[in-house]
Amino acid sequence: MQHLKFTALLCGLSLLIGCGPSRQAQCQLLGEAQNQVRNTINAQYQQRIGQLAYSQTHELQMVQVMQQAAETTQAVQLKDANLQDLQTRLVQSYQNSSQLHQQAANLIPATGSPNEAVIQQVDALHQQVDAGIPEAVQEFNIYCIGG
Repeated sequence: MQHLKFTALLCGLSLLIGCGPSRQAQCQLLGEAQNQVRNTINAQYQQRIGQLAYSQTHELQMVQVMQQAAETTQAVQLKDANLQDLQTRLVQSYQNSSQLHQQAANLIPATGSPNEAVIQQVDALHQQVDAGIPEAVQEFNIYCIGG
């Protein structure tokens, strides 16, 4: 019984002083998830080569890709508080991007080409998508890689 109490005390102490998974190991887990996300996003863009620049179908596919990116990122188990914060910001960025792609899809006609006003609105939405994710990824790189 005394041995169990001592073991429990050591386990609790190790959690308090951070003897769980190392920061580097946790960075690697989150980094692997982000590599998977990046590869999925890049694959989606590769499929678009030669297609219409403003496509409702593409926007709807990006809604799904960004939702999956949020789920993939959220699934990583982290203990480091800074990494958890970065993870939350990445998830929020992907969720926001999904919503922006949905808004763009709602603007673009299912068939034919959008008019100039729609193109400008979609471009503005795409600029918002492009703003959030790189900032969160950059902060992850600074924290985990140092640059």
